Amino acid sequence: MTRPKRDALHRAAANWAGAAGLLLLTAACRRDLLPQPVPLDRVSCARCAMLVSDGATAAEAVFADSDPIFYDDVGCLASADIVARAPFELWVEVDGGTSWKKAREAYYARPAAGRTPMGYGLYAFSTPEKARAHDQDGRVRTWQEVQRDSRSRAPGAKKAAGW
Repeated sequence: MTRPKRDALHRAAANWAGAAGLLLLTAACRRDLLPQPVPLDRVSCARCAMLVSDGATAAEAVFADSDPIFYDDVGCLASADIVARAPFELWVEVDGGTSWKKAREAYYARPAAGRTPMGYGLYAFSTPEKARAHDQDGRVRTWQEVQRDSRSRAPGAKKAAGW
């Protein structure tokens, strides 16, 4: 092998090694996209700025490259315009605050006596059966429906039917 070819091979190997090292470093610095404990009564909702004080209605957005942001109401999370450069995951407390579920995988209901911090009146559940059993009309809502309905209730807008 000639010297120029050998030098080119060494440079290529060094470039690959550098790229592999950078990839490993990036993976090592990336955070898990799992929900974090909500610091109740110590953090404000990222949407409405009210103190997050009820775990039964709490939600959060978890980012790979920064700290999570918290919400006091499922409707606040659903109506938020989240812009992120890195991957993120949205989480909601389900079944009265007993556990977490990804927002897009949870089931939602509007109980007749359901009161939430910002008045959206939506609660998240782990199964469609639980959501249906708690909904005032026996209806189960998806995350897409919750987002659409919550965003239509923007500040200053007239209340949508059923709100």
